[in-house]
Amino acid sequence: MQLLKQGVAWLGTLLFLYLAIISLTISKNVAGMFSWPLLLAGVLATLMVLIFLFYFFKRGNFQTYIFLILFFVISVALQVYMALHFIGNNVWDGKEIMMQGYAVAKGDGHWSSYFSSFPNNVNPVLILVLILKIFPMFSTVKISIVLNLIMFFLFDLMLFCVFTVLKKRTNINIAALVFILMTLFFPFYAMSLFFYPDALAVSFPPLAALFFEKFFDRSDKKIGLVYFGLGVIFILIGFEMKTNLAVYIIALIIAFALFLKKGWTKKEIKTLGSMLLIFVLITMGTVYLTKSAQNVAGYRNKTEYKIPWQHWTMMGLNSSSHGAVSSEDYAYTVKQHTLNEKKKADTKIILKRLNKMRLAGFLSQMQDKSILQWQNSAVSSYSVLNQYRDYSKGFNVLIGNKNTVWLNVNQVIYTSILFLAAFSCALQALRIGRDRSFFSWYWGVISIIGIFLFHALMWEAENRYAFIALPFLFIIGGSGINDLVSMIGRIKKNARSTQTNSWRFLCIGIAVLGMGLSSWGIADNWQLTKSIPMQNMSANQIQVNKIQVFTHNDMVKQKIKASKSFNTVKVQLPLDKHVEVKLLNAHNKTINFTSSILTDNSSDFNFQLQTQTQPAGTYSILIKNNGFNKLSLYHLSTGGYQMTPYVFGRSPFRSLAYSVFKETNGYNVRRSILVGIYLVLILVFSSFVVIIERYRFVDHRIC
Repeated sequence: MQLLKQGVAWLGTLLFLYLAIISLTISKNVAGMFSWPLLLAGVLATLMVLIFLFYFFKRGNFQTYIFLILFFVISVALQVYMALHFIGNNVWDGKEIMMQGYAVAKGDGHWSSYFSSFPNNVNPVLILVLILKIFPMFSTVKISIVLNLIMFFLFDLMLFCVFTVLKKRTNINIAALVFILMTLFFPFYAMSLFFYPDALAVSFPPLAALFFEKFFDRSDKKIGLVYFGLGVIFILIGFEMKTNLAVYIIALIIAFALFLKKGWTKKEIKTLGSMLLIFVLITMGTVYLTKSAQNVAGYRNKTEYKIPWQHWTMMGLNSSSHGAVSSEDYAYTVKQHTLNEKKKADTKIILKRLNKMRLAGFLSQMQDKSILQWQNSAVSSYSVLNQYRDYSKGFNVLIGNKNTVWLNVNQVIYTSILFLAAFSCALQALRIGRDRSFFSWYWGVISIIGIFLFHALMWEAENRYAFIALPFLFIIGGSGINDLVSMIGRIKKNARSTQTNSWRFLCIGIAVLGMGLSSWGIADNWQLTKSIPMQNMSANQIQVNKIQVFTHNDMVKQKIKASKSFNTVKVQLPLDKHVEVKLLNAHNKTINFTSSILTDNSSDFNFQLQTQTQPAGTYSILIKNNGFNKLSLYHLSTGGYQMTPYVFGRSPFRSLAYSVFKETNGYNVRRSILVGIYLVLILVFSSFVVIIERYRFVDHRIC
């Protein structure tokens, strides 16, 4: 079994290192993100701060608990603020779940055909129905607050489970460091507003891990089997929320196999048989109860609306969408009349795409899907925050024009955890130091490998699909922090025994390297883009795949109300030489501008108008098709795609996809502040190297 454990560790090392590398290159695909040298400098600074905090916590539990309480209070305050100010995701699939839940709660047994196509979303409807039955007098807004509070409770439960597992298998100081990182990682908060299988399921694997760890610790086998049964129940509940957790169940079986001993006694064989029986019985019971609840709610899965598994494999091989969801592929599948016809049609396209790709093309597609799913730490969380109630300063800081800090801090934390996970796996693979592996560590590594391979090889990819792996990633990363400080402790001990300053010089060298890399990532002149809030544009608008035909002599006039002065307008337009574009002021006078086509990094907008600085006020964009070709015009819409108009009684509206900005050439102050913070942290750590040496902490046992 030791050889198999090493194999898992080697695979984990390669995977986490690969994911860390592609996460460093995010600036190539996402505008406004730090370049890789600056991100790497941020990672170095983060690791140094973690090391310093570890030694600070090591001086006594009082400091540790003060930090834990402080960050928990800040986290809860942010949760309450967001729960009261956001409706949460109710666009597209979220809207279908919400509307169906309200209908079933009112006694309407008719289910939309959507749920036959996507049965994974039925159980969230049942949860919503239960909540509506408990609070029948609550308004839609109050129900949304209840949903937010429930989701944040699941987030806090996940925090508790990760903290407890790490405290049990490492020590409280390591657990506290990971707890702090998770409370600073904003996608956890954003996704908690996502009343959808991804967010509902994420808390259950770490909850199951907590009970499995208790199972391995119990000398009393009967009580141990109770813990095992509870762990199985929670992982199956997660599976009922999101079927992709089948990967976790397979990984669970493999992880248990790794911990089997040679030469089992009769008593141990009996225990193993009991475990298998418990697993089978709980699985059957969970499936039966779920189906019964669905039947009571009137749900029937209609075969004619089912989507075969081949559909998602087909989309995963779509090179045009880089393996993501494709509306064209979906339209192709649903136009087939029967389930068998859908399977045959999708299989035909799968074989056609594989034959066209060959091996080199398939590997390139795997690379594209990996980047799409694992590169961005946001895990699509910002897309669910489009239902803000008031366009205020809070919105701007969290997801508006001032969210650059959030985005880059998230990416630094994510990349740091990936490097720490790779470090932990590498030490385990090389068998350096004591064997500090534990069950949840192996289960997490195998699960993340499984999720990666599942989507890279045979399924479609989305950034949010990586969200389910984050709790285990933080557990493995926490083990990496433990390994790192243990290695530093050994280096310090050797340095004292030989009366050398190698430890001090090593840390100062790392600090100098970090400063050099961060300086490399700073351009002398960056274009500073400042978004200007618009009075008629709010977060309640979404861009949809809704296309308006734009024919000869068609004209669209879009009103803009800019609250501040601006000099740039970005808009989504048909890119055709016969499309005439004008920018008009409140008196319908034409404003001169220079135009340019935007790069792929600005995918929301494809056309830019730059003019002299214009004062705040009302303006208009006028576009006209002077050609004879039928063009496609994308627009933003609230009608039929989300619940916000129903909640607030607003009339649906639509507009061009546009925004106004104030752009200046000069030094980017926001970026320079962050760079300065990183440099100060590195320098402070270098200074503390001397302090740590002089304290000469007594080495405690670090598990």
